[in-house]
Amino acid sequence: MAVVVFVVVAGLLATGGEGKAAKKVPVSAEEALGKLHELAERAKASADGTVSLSAHEYREYVHATPRLYSVVLMFTVASPGRGCKPCAIMWEPYTEAASGFARHHLDESVAGVEAAMVNGTAEDVSDAELPVFFGVIDYDKANGAAIFKAVQVSGTPYIAFVPPARALVKSSKAPSIGSSKAWRKRWTKDNEFNLRQMSSDTTVFLQFITRQCGLEIDVSRPLPLFRIVFAVAGTVGSLWAAQDKINAIVPFRLLFFGAFLCGVVYCYSGAMFCTIRSAPWTQAGKDGEMWFYPAQRHQLGKEAMVVGGLYATAVAGILVLLRGVPRLAAANYGTLVMIVPTVVGCFALWLALGYISVLFTAKMGGGYPLPLTNFAALLPRSWGYFNKYG
Repeated sequence: MAVVVFVVVAGLLATGGEGKAAKKVPVSAEEALGKLHELAERAKASADGTVSLSAHEYREYVHATPRLYSVVLMFTVASPGRGCKPCAIMWEPYTEAASGFARHHLDESVAGVEAAMVNGTAEDVSDAELPVFFGVIDYDKANGAAIFKAVQVSGTPYIAFVPPARALVKSSKAPSIGSSKAWRKRWTKDNEFNLRQMSSDTTVFLQFITRQCGLEIDVSRPLPLFRIVFAVAGTVGSLWAAQDKINAIVPFRLLFFGAFLCGVVYCYSGAMFCTIRSAPWTQAGKDGEMWFYPAQRHQLGKEAMVVGGLYATAVAGILVLLRGVPRLAAANYGTLVMIVPTVVGCFALWLALGYISVLFTAKMGGGYPLPLTNFAALLPRSWGYFNKYG
């Protein structure tokens, strides 16, 4: 009887010991690769390369260790009713980077990890060779508010880079959202994409990713040749059809230029400036207009200078076309000499009006409020320098 009791007690102790040991067993290589493959399939299935994360998926894919991949997290409020203009502005470069990685780098990086894991370890794989997934956590979706609270995100958009974790991080309790505060404190300013100090331009965001892990993501931006040819053909055809009326106006160049200048002054006046633009980085609040970035009030002055410079560029293009080209024609210069200032004037006018449209589209979300051809649609998307002012 004593022997039977001893055997039962020993069996219970052994079972309990195995149960405790099972909680401390590291994630196997198969499980780590399984998470990698799940995220890879979701990124490829997504139209923009991003992966929407719920509270449970955040714990499973981002918080838990080990991770054989890096994660870029974007905390956002995508609902139009929230009125988060910076969220809408930052969404385009974020999805461009995500889709660029999914198209050009994802399969190769996953294959590299699989080849390295044949030996049971991924220590020899550099961070630049590991996959990078672009996660999205929306405050209004999939219990995103709980993640916002746990990670202490108080403003959107908030973007942070989470590096890979090749080893299991031992903890006295299972990973949970509640334990995210300590994990959040391990982030530094270097891991955060500061939209105030950087820019919403795709190139600047890609440089941030490169600084974090050394990966250079290829983003293809095809030149809209069809739209350019269509715009040029339409412009030339319209001018040819209205050449009689244009010839009647040309002798009164000063009058025409004066009317155009009055229009520029009207558009740039304080009343119109305040009517068609909101203050930088603001959104409507319960108590009225709220500054989204209080430290950026001086940005209003910068934007005024940029818009003024664009209007001046447009005026310069008009001057070249109305004054410079006719003088060259009167002096009997060759056709080639006349083509150069004509192209320069048209390009300056096209560029200035295009960027004016880009600025107001970014600020208002609905495009330029005055009747204006959408020159911005013809601008290559890589020319996004002035977007940091919008």
